[in-house]
Amino acid sequence: MSKKSFKDNPALQFMSNRADAAAFENPPAVQPRSITPRQETKSKRFNMLLRPSLFQVLQESAGRQGISINELIHGILEEHVKNDKK
Repeated sequence: MSKKSFKDNPALQFMSNRADAAAFENPPAVQPRSITPRQETKSKRFNMLLRPSLFQVLQESAGRQGISINELIHGILEEHVKNDKK
């Protein structure tokens, strides 16, 4: 099978900059990312019910730290697991 050419792509006529069109015709090579042991490729989801007062405290704490509630809870759980292994 031959490689598909996009040189005659009608979308190129709507691009305002020929440099953009050139980048589309010859995209840069993508470098593979190495995954370190701490990086995971998938996340698991679960639902959690919280008392409104606890949620408010977590929301305020996350806001002060400039992070999301998810990131805050994730950090709390990681710290708990690390301390639990000791």
